[in-house]
Amino acid sequence: MFEQLALLLVSALVLAKAAETVVDNAVILAKFLKVSEMAIGFLLVSIATSLPELSIAITSIFEKAPGISAGNVLGANIADVTLVLGVAALVSAIKISKNDAWKATNILGLAALAPFLLIFFPNLISTLVLFAVFVSYAVISVRQKSKKTGDGITRQNATFALFFFAVGVAFLLVSADFVVKSAVSLASILGLSSTIIGATIISIGTTLPELSVSLQSVRKNSSSLALGNAVGSTLVNSTLVLGVASLSPLFSLNVFFTMLAVLFLAVAAVVSRLLHTRHLTKPTAWFFVSLFALSMALAIAFDLVL
Repeated sequence: MFEQLALLLVSALVLAKAAETVVDNAVILAKFLKVSEMAIGFLLVSIATSLPELSIAITSIFEKAPGISAGNVLGANIADVTLVLGVAALVSAIKISKNDAWKATNILGLAALAPFLLIFFPNLISTLVLFAVFVSYAVISVRQKSKKTGDGITRQNATFALFFFAVGVAFLLVSADFVVKSAVSLASILGLSSTIIGATIISIGTTLPELSVSLQSVRKNSSSLALGNAVGSTLVNSTLVLGVASLSPLFSLNVFFTMLAVLFLAVAAVVSRLLHTRHLTKPTAWFFVSLFALSMALAIAFDLVL
């Protein structure tokens, strides 16, 4: 058991480090292509930091363990808007503009409702609708062009960034395979469902890139990037990642997934209300961290009861 746990933790760390490499170079490419800061936060960085979840979803299909990805999506979403925003706000209070608060709450609401489409209508049409929502979201974000120049980034810099971006993606896919295999073994040994493993241990590991990006963002006084990254990742997870996971022939949503979806919806409602205060202070930050701990405790309790 300890060997499987060690392999899972090491694989998750490699997964997070690979994703961080992808993110760093994605930002360089975004600046070179003159994509707006809104697009960087809500689209490019959020997609890049969701690559671990996407890797888990793809690998889960081949490993015939789609429950891991389903649990990982909702667990990671809860971590994104509680743990990530909470820790970032502990480092530095986050001020949110009225426009950013409006965009973030709308995106978060959509992310929280998306899983229920598959719960009530588990078919290919629902999967295609999730993909359509993601594409629409991506197109709207990309159209937000930046008025800035390439920030001194040369074509050579962009070429190197593209190379390391590709290397990072390769490591993501390899480490994701190890994460899924070790998680399945660990779940079997502990007598736990693969969904709860995905919702807790794996979701924390795959959320490390978002946490890293958000911490760097608040240190550089870029609150909108931190918020866009955390909230944007939830929509990417609930549409693109969950859509990919649902392509598995073995994909099915159990009662535990429904309970997780309800839990994420409740968390999203609370977080949305606090975002409209437009100032995340340390007391709010500690509340977010506590909300994350409570959510994980409830998820484990749900799994044990069910």
